[in-house]
Amino acid sequence: VCSSDLGRPASVTAMVCCRFTSPGGSGMASASSGSASPMFSVIMPVFNCRPWIREAVESVLAQTVPDLEIIVVDDCSTDGSLDAIADLAGRDARVRLIRREKNGHAAAARNTGLEASRGAFIAFLDADDVWLPTRLASHRAVFDAHPDTVMVISDFQGFGGPDGLEAPYLTVQRDLLNAAASYLEPPSRLPASGDPMHRCRRDLWI
Repeated sequence: VCSSDLGRPASVTAMVCCRFTSPGGSGMASASSGSASPMFSVIMPVFNCRPWIREAVESVLAQTVPDLEIIVVDDCSTDGSLDAIADLAGRDARVRLIRREKNGHAAAARNTGLEASRGAFIAFLDADDVWLPTRLASHRAVFDAHPDTVMVISDFQGFGGPDGLEAPYLTVQRDLLNAAASYLEPPSRLPASGDPMHRCRRDLWI
């Protein structure tokens, strides 16, 4: 469940990829593209992100792991985001559109997406951010190498802002990683993926 009580809820959630079913359990998805239960469910909350939503969704569709669904939860946008999402959903069956009747902000929209998800793994992407094509593949490799792992977090680095290239985020904000690890027993079950992640006003996740 996503909570807005964390100090940096959007940043923490976007860093995480979670195993939604136990290894070998009946809920694990098949590896074939277009399966009824996909390998990954990517949850994307949207509120007034029309300028960026297409690029964000297309970066997910371009993943080297094609067995996925994108659950785009529109949180009562007023800028035409809903029309843009509907167009994307009409072009690719992996895009699923859910419209909330009442604005509940990002955490509530993510929980709406979680309730509708079918994947064995859950990942989050904000509607103004993008992924590189191998992002899900690198996280899946960690899950495969560490069967008891339930969550993967990777670092990211800011760029493109007024201050130029920033320091790696988790190097500065190590307390976020420690806070996330505290939910797991033992904390060693939380390996890093080894891939750098980058962040600007719009985030590029690698």
